Amino acid sequence: RLLPKEVICSSDDSSDEEKSISSSSTVSADWDSMLDSYEQYVNKYIALLKKAAEGDMTALAEYPALMEKAQEFSEKMENAQGDMSASQWARYMKITTKMTTAAQEMR
Repeated sequence: RLLPKEVICSSDDSSDEEKSISSSSTVSADWDSMLDSYEQYVNKYIALLKKAAEGDMTALAEYPALMEKAQEFSEKMENAQGDMSASQWARYMKITTKMTTAAQEMR
């Protein structure tokens, strides 16, 4: 005799695989959000470096906003859960290289 579908799989029961996928998606989104913040910080940092290198004194006025962005990035980094995926790690390295290269070019 067959049981009704509602009895076989109730909506409250999620398989371990479904929970893992949901958890994995959340972890991935945490890292993606952190990487977005990091990229925004690096872009602002590079722009500020260029202004300062050109003698633009308004760069000093923008410094507090840059520090705020750094704090935001730091908080996201601390709160990110789990491990980065290979593509997220590659993105992180690309952003870091972009900042390092810009800093070296300013010397």
